[in-house]
Amino acid sequence: MSRNIVTMSFAPRDTHEAQVQFALERGVPAILGVLASIRLPFPARAFDIAHCSRCLIPWGQYNGTYLIEVDRVLRPGGYWILSGPPINWQRHWRGWERTRNDLNSEQSQIERVARSLCWKKLMQREDLAVWQKPTNHIHCKRNRIALRRPPFCHRTQPDQAWYTKLEECLTPLPEVTGTEIKEVAGGKLARWPERLNAVYWRYSLILTYTILCSYIYCFLYSRYAQIL
Repeated sequence: MSRNIVTMSFAPRDTHEAQVQFALERGVPAILGVLASIRLPFPARAFDIAHCSRCLIPWGQYNGTYLIEVDRVLRPGGYWILSGPPINWQRHWRGWERTRNDLNSEQSQIERVARSLCWKKLMQREDLAVWQKPTNHIHCKRNRIALRRPPFCHRTQPDQAWYTKLEECLTPLPEVTGTEIKEVAGGKLARWPERLNAVYWRYSLILTYTILCSYIYCFLYSRYAQIL
């Protein structure tokens, strides 16, 4: 909170149940959930960062389906952070009671899937690794010739989350006008906390009601500000 970061804790109801309770007791939003066969209950491009802290999800298996889902909910230029196994396995493999070959293979699978999603690995330091999603898919569409999997999704609704099965296809980002690799697909968002006062970008998707939605948003914001 002191860093102007709003988080959402997501954990299954098993040995991690206390994790959700731990978050809620400290005022951090949290929900019970599991990453298995159904999409996460969030629309596409909803988060700036996704952090897996010893979550033990088989990211590199099942054709990278789980990382593909993380890619769906990350905004253009968003970050995926992995801490815990198999990162820094060279130091911890004995304590994790796994073989070096097994852990090396797991990390290689994750690296391969991340590259297929056009993510860039920014750093790996001690027990932490960080990847970044591209700001647009200009180059990613070009390299689909060499990287055939995952293909881009064509007939799916990226914002449809509830009771929607995971798919092995990459959610395409909105088209950009130029060829600049740093151009943010869908437009650049305001920084936090200024983003709280800005008209949400999803209104632009409702072309017929864009002006009306913007007016309603500004009216409601000013009204709630007066009440508070």
